[in-house]
Amino acid sequence: MEPRSMEYFSAQVQQKDVGGRLQVGQELLLYLGAPGAIPDLEEDLGRLGKTVDALTGWVGSSNYRVSLMGLEILSAFVDKLSTRFRSYVAMVIVALIDRMGDAKDKVREEAQTLMLKLMDQVAPPMYIWEQLASGFKHKNFRSRENSCLGFYFS
Repeated sequence: MEPRSMEYFSAQVQQKDVGGRLQVGQELLLYLGAPGAIPDLEEDLGRLGKTVDALTGWVGSSNYRVSLMGLEILSAFVDKLSTRFRSYVAMVIVALIDRMGDAKDKVREEAQTLMLKLMDQVAPPMYIWEQLASGFKHKNFRSRENSCLGFYFS
């Protein structure tokens, strides 16, 4: 198997096929776990932004496995980039608020975990709270409830 790069993954996360997404997602998680991934991630910030944008689409997927995979990958990006992920927080928070109202417990828990990780590793909790403010008016009661829990646990 040929070595993968961020350029490859940026193109692959755009696909709509569920099976393809799950396969590419596993490959991307392995890639992000590799020690040499950071320079490649920061090489082209435009490509990274498009990748994160596509992954927020995964998080909003109606297929819970794709949604969980998107949350796991975003969590791996947070682990790798830490405070450098801050410019993508606003994009990710919107999808997280929706997922915090998901019918599946596992998806809600993973979204809550990613939100707390954002508060811990990426930006000060106050910044994340400001982004979460729209969650208090969300139409889904679980989203409103979990937005409140985000305040409580931070």
